[in-house]
Amino acid sequence: MKLFMNTSLTAPDMASLFNLVLDMKGRRLTTKWLLNLRLSRHEAIMIRLLKAGRSMEEIADKLDMSVKSLYRKRTVLSERLGAGNFNEACLFIFKNKLLDAVGNDP
Repeated sequence: MKLFMNTSLTAPDMASLFNLVLDMKGRRLTTKWLLNLRLSRHEAIMIRLLKAGRSMEEIADKLDMSVKSLYRKRTVLSERLGAGNFNEACLFIFKNKLLDAVGNDP
């Protein structure tokens, strides 16, 4: 903090510069974050079928992929949403109605 205060910029200049940096960084982070909130068609189908009580084997068969690939897809989704695990990711998806933004095919 001391290094930041020992500059030759005046307080208003520093405030303007600081606000500009925050604004630009916020725009980039917000855009990236919003893109991460979109569910792919496969992700939406997977979540809907899990919610309906289907097994991972049934879902993998429906999506024409291996069970291992489906588990990997779950992990990638959780990481992308910043959730600690898949259950947290599902709670986030349901709470924020992300399934509603994707079509209704099962």
